[in-house]
Amino acid sequence: MSQRALEGQEKVFGVEHPSTLTSVSNLALVLQDQRRYYETEAMNRRPLEGREKVFGPEHPSTLTSVKQNGEGALNCPVRSNFFSCMALPNS
Repeated sequence: MSQRALEGQEKVFGVEHPSTLTSVSNLALVLQDQRRYYETEAMNRRPLEGREKVFGPEHPSTLTSVKQNGEGALNCPVRSNFFSCMALPNS
């Protein structure tokens, strides 16, 4: 359902619209809950880059994306290196 909502947001508002970037963040949270770490990291990168471009690096929305990226790394079962999670097979 989240993927479908994201596709609708992209068509209606565009890929860099704040509402679209929120949908991307929400989908990343779903993927994280499903322990799909590689996809989570890739999905988290998109709203961070988009918000930096649209709002700037110090905007609260951008900083929320930074926080979400960090939380993704903390939730990784291989805590010493988030990139190790990217190599884990999705369950």
